[in-house]
Amino acid sequence: MRRCWCLAGLLLSSLPLSFVQAENLKHSAMPLDDFFNYVVLQDLRIAPDGSAVVFSTRRPDWQHNRYRLDLWIVRQDNSPQLLAGSGDDSDPDWSPDGKWIAFTSSRESGRKDEQHCGGDQIFVIPATGGKALPVTCEENSVHAFAWAPDSRALYFSMREPMEKTAQAAYKKQWKDVIQYREADRGDVIEKADVFLAIERSKTTTRPHNRGADHASRLASLPRVVNDIAISHDGRTVAFSTGPASHRRENLGDYEIFLLSTDGGAPRQLTRNNATESSLEWDPGDRKVFFTTYGNPVGPPEQVQERTYSVDVDSGRLERWGSDFRGALGASYSIAPSGALIATGVLGTETAIYTQHSPTGSLEPVPVPRGSFASFSLASKAAKIAFIHSAWGSPAEVYLADDITRLADAKPITHFNQAFNQYELPLGQSYQWTSDDGTKIEGVLLYPPGEFGKKHLPTLTLIHGGPGNTDGDQFRADWYDWSVLAAMHGYLVFRPNYRGSAAYGDSFLQQISPQIVSLPGRDVLSGVSALVTEGIADPEKLAVAGYSYGGFLTNWLITQTTQFKAAMTGAGAVEHIMQWGNDDLPLEDIESLKGYPWEVPQHYQDEAAIFQMNKVKTPTHIVAGSVDSRVYVGEQFLLERALYALDVPHTLLLFPGEEHLLRKNPWHGRIKVREELRWLEKYCPASETSRSANEGAQ
Repeated sequence: MRRCWCLAGLLLSSLPLSFVQAENLKHSAMPLDDFFNYVVLQDLRIAPDGSAVVFSTRRPDWQHNRYRLDLWIVRQDNSPQLLAGSGDDSDPDWSPDGKWIAFTSSRESGRKDEQHCGGDQIFVIPATGGKALPVTCEENSVHAFAWAPDSRALYFSMREPMEKTAQAAYKKQWKDVIQYREADRGDVIEKADVFLAIERSKTTTRPHNRGADHASRLASLPRVVNDIAISHDGRTVAFSTGPASHRRENLGDYEIFLLSTDGGAPRQLTRNNATESSLEWDPGDRKVFFTTYGNPVGPPEQVQERTYSVDVDSGRLERWGSDFRGALGASYSIAPSGALIATGVLGTETAIYTQHSPTGSLEPVPVPRGSFASFSLASKAAKIAFIHSAWGSPAEVYLADDITRLADAKPITHFNQAFNQYELPLGQSYQWTSDDGTKIEGVLLYPPGEFGKKHLPTLTLIHGGPGNTDGDQFRADWYDWSVLAAMHGYLVFRPNYRGSAAYGDSFLQQISPQIVSLPGRDVLSGVSALVTEGIADPEKLAVAGYSYGGFLTNWLITQTTQFKAAMTGAGAVEHIMQWGNDDLPLEDIESLKGYPWEVPQHYQDEAAIFQMNKVKTPTHIVAGSVDSRVYVGEQFLLERALYALDVPHTLLLFPGEEHLLRKNPWHGRIKVREELRWLEKYCPASETSRSANEGAQ
């Protein structure tokens, strides 16, 4: 309901100034400064006895042009305390005895022998607080680590080191020339004695000899190690692998292996067409659980996230939640009883489910409305911690006494409470029928105070993936700025087109090989439905997307002129050079059903560049200058086409940025600032929102 501001003014004039300011703030558009100070919560871990919760935050450090990664701990009923404040710390993990927290950090080791460590290394800190102590100091980053059950050792993986003499010979021969494939090296797995490492870190005179006095090598591998899990009896290391090139070119690079903690040759446990990750042992050490986006029991195919277990003796695979229509296992844990507890995404809702055996039923746990980003179970207590958000409710960490009482959980953090000073947008799911009769769902996020209203200026903001899903959750960043757009007066339409997860494997697979044309029709059908129902103003329609959302945005502006403005980023306009430069080329081949020389028509039919002559929509383009996921040349190609066609456009390049723009927070801030300005220039919501946006710096 709209407020009568003349009456409101009379009422507010008699109240304290602080209350007046708070009420004014409630009904104002959120400034960019506040929006981009949103704190991302991640890496959640609860202590074995449930007495404390540790997690990491990701937030911008504007003064130093970087993102801070900090570790925090909440003990009992106290407020969060900074645990290790270098701004470069993440991936915390409790020791099984609950006395230590290990984490990775790119901070300096603090050693007095001036040994320089490369990239992320392992540190430990007492759970009671104190100084962070280095466990590793290697020339290469640690890729994965896991505690031994006795809490005395850490197993870790890193790139195969090169001896100094070999390094010198290599540099002499090749100078600064890059051997594109030949220089790739796999990982080693090593075991570090934590307490010897701690003692050694106090040494001031002895040189660092690659940790030879406290670390031992278990294996050298031709691939990288992505995950490590140690059996409860401490005898076996399970690990998953990926390609040494870090490019997804061969599914055979992704497998699970077993390795004795006494050393010896690794034993390959899986041989399939899937990418295994997130390993965890069952309580009896008979099975290893994992999640995958591929099909480990058949030919290669694109499927939603699934959860499996594999028998360590027979190699027999069992799928958990096989009847679940959505995606299962983005966050999961194995209870002491052997039951699976996992997050599942079904439509626009994320919930927590339990299953006691692969053949049993998958049962939902009563939970509050919204989305669970992750959760963590105490191994020796009933308590559970989780990260939760919903429309109008920013993400925080919550703690519940047990899994049956999630709905009664209270937040134990308030990092994003500044957002509650504003009247936040509210959302709802929205369904329509596509042009071929398929039912499609998405999300509508309304401007504050406009919920359920009609004839609204509408921004269609398209998620990436394509196998992602937009639902009942709260996000605030350069990638998902729907909250900010809604607060500037736009109805934000988030379509879960075919190719999205959470609606069944068939729904996801229908995108192939019509990778932009079919989901593009779904999006346009949704926009048409909103206009027909009088929800969207047909004269004020805009479209935006990043990554695969950029692919679709680039395609849509060749199919219709109804959008008054377009904002696209990291999106391809053709698929041959994109395949040749993508670090996930197998996904291109699977989506288009073959290599370019096998199905050239598929590549051409789905390429927006060949229909650019139809574009009339003013288009704003952004890209990271060293993006290895979506070739930056695609943005140059789009820009040149629009320039040749005299279509209003602009291109922003963010130096040194990869696909996810994680280098400098100013880049993401400037991205959204300019996208809002572009939106207001060519598709203004109102004069009020135009003025607010013009004042943004």
